[in-house]
Amino acid sequence: MCNRLRTTIPRARNRRVCDWCGQTIEAAERYVCATYLDEGGWRNTSMHPECDEDMCIVAAEEGGCIVLARDNERPVVREALEEKGLLP
Repeated sequence: MCNRLRTTIPRARNRRVCDWCGQTIEAAERYVCATYLDEGGWRNTSMHPECDEDMCIVAAEEGGCIVLARDNERPVVREALEEKGLLP
């Protein structure tokens, strides 16, 4: 993703899929809706707020542009597993 143009944090009216982790964003749950302009044109994304934070960190490390594959781990899930000692 490159050049974030607009960001809102609405409540979902319908179920959505997070563009970062691939998990469901339930109806009435808040999510980050962002509009980007990159080499391929306009792109709107829907992400859990914590996934958006992770994506911004990774994008900064990668030089600003990344491809969203919906296969990243959701941060709250990772943190819960770490707290339970279930991750190496």
